Amino acid sequence: MARPNRNSYKLRGHAAHRLPAVPWVCSSSNAVAKSDDFPVEHTHRLRHFARSEGIQDEMKERLLRAYFTDGIRISDLAALASAAGDVGLDGEEVRELLASDRYAEDVRRDQARAMELGIRGVPFFLFDGQHGVSGAQPPEVLAEVLAHVFQERREREHPPQASAGSRCDDEGCEPVPDASDPEL
Repeated sequence: MARPNRNSYKLRGHAAHRLPAVPWVCSSSNAVAKSDDFPVEHTHRLRHFARSEGIQDEMKERLLRAYFTDGIRISDLAALASAAGDVGLDGEEVRELLASDRYAEDVRRDQARAMELGIRGVPFFLFDGQHGVSGAQPPEVLAEVLAHVFQERREREHPPQASAGSRCDDEGCEPVPDASDPEL
C-alpha cells in the first residue's frame, strides 16, 4: 500500500463542506492568506513565532492538517494554541502571543511583498525570489522553471572566464582566430 504524500490532505468535517476563497501567498517559505470572512492573521503570526523557534515548517504542516484533515476551525484561538503545543511550542507563550499584536507587522510586510509580486491566487511558487509560477502546474512546468533558475544562478555565481585565445560576452566564450593560422 502506497503511503500518502505528507502534503496531501483528505478533507473531513467542515473543511469538506466549505472551503473559503482565500488568496494565499508563498514567498520565501512563508504563506500569507487574507480574507474578510476567514480570520487568518493569527495563524500567520503564529507561524512567524514558530519560525523564531526554528519550527516554522512543522507549524505550517500542523495548521494545514488541523484545518484540512482534522476539521479544526483554525480561527479558534484555543485550537491554534493546541496545534502549537502539538509541535512543541509553549502553550502559555502562544496564548500571550495570540492575545497581542506581536508579529502583526511581519505579516503586513509579507502581504505587501505579495502585492508587490502580483500574487493573487494559490498555489503560487516563488523561485529564487524572482521567478513565479501561479496555479497548479504539471511537474514538467516546475522542472522547466527550476532548470532555468539553476542555470541563471550558475551563470551569476560562475561567470564564463576567458582563457588565452578566447573572448567572452553575455552569450558565452568563443575562440579568437589566430591571425597566423594558414587556414584563415
